[in-house]
Amino acid sequence: SPNALEIVSGSEDGTIRRWNPYTGRQIIPPIKNSHRWVITIKYSPQGDKFMSGGRDAICVWSKDGKLLTETWQGTRPWVFTVAVSPDGKYIASAGADK
Repeated sequence: SPNALEIVSGSEDGTIRRWNPYTGRQIIPPIKNSHRWVITIKYSPQGDKFMSGGRDAICVWSKDGKLLTETWQGTRPWVFTVAVSPDGKYIASAGADK
């Protein structure tokens, strides 16, 4: 996170976990998303939300783990990375095209 108070991880089973880097404990229960693999996660510069990318989709999550929006990438089956603009309004992605 921008304030270094948490770490977010994604996994092959489609879960996202938020961790306290000082205690090693999860902050909230695992978040289950609709795309199977979570390959990339990026916080917004403000730290109020984070984006996940993986199989077929990019999701935007609130800091408490609520899904805010989901974008399906029909022509991009794998999202490998996401980037967020400094103001947090725009998301760019890169991945494998069909």
